[in-house]
Amino acid sequence: MLTHFPNFSALRAAVLVAACGVSAASHAADLRYTFDSGADGFTTQGAAMTVAPGYLTFQDIDSSDLVAVLPQQDLGDWSRFLGGTFSFDAINLNGAAADWGTFGTLRIESGSLVVERDFVPAGQPSNEWTTYSTVLDGATWGSVLGNVTRVTLMLESHIGYQAPEGFELNGLDNVRVSAVPEPQAWAMGLLGAAMVGGVAGRRRKA
Repeated sequence: MLTHFPNFSALRAAVLVAACGVSAASHAADLRYTFDSGADGFTTQGAAMTVAPGYLTFQDIDSSDLVAVLPQQDLGDWSRFLGGTFSFDAINLNGAAADWGTFGTLRIESGSLVVERDFVPAGQPSNEWTTYSTVLDGATWGSVLGNVTRVTLMLESHIGYQAPEGFELNGLDNVRVSAVPEPQAWAMGLLGAAMVGGVAGRRRKA
């Protein structure tokens, strides 16, 4: 008796393509700023901001807080980010003492309602690129994510901005606001892995 087996190669390819499509759609909702071709709409307060190759630099220039301001056009309804993450990379470029404890404070405003959280350890940033991340949990951020009107990231890390204390010069890169993966993305990924494993098992038996 002739037994016909399904075309597992074609089936595996179809599953992987579908999984990639779901994953791409999920990631499309994320906000990513890599500064590869400019400031990506970022502005600043209390600093001189310049675009270096692939990242931004911020030099303290006065006694006000040194902050990076996210692009206004990307604000609004951030409900999709509830339970997701906010992350960024930073570096101390000139070796100024990291003695100002509020570096890394994320501030999200919704009209007159303001929520802020410092999620970076003391003594940062270091002289090597480091990634910092926090979860946008409902208990902390739920009251403001439905209508975000302003977002700032504190980059002030040093006491003083002129002689004899000097000033800080910090780099910023890879700012990302990420949503929680959709359930179907997890399901398709697991299905794809199962299909690949199943095909490999059949080939070994053959």
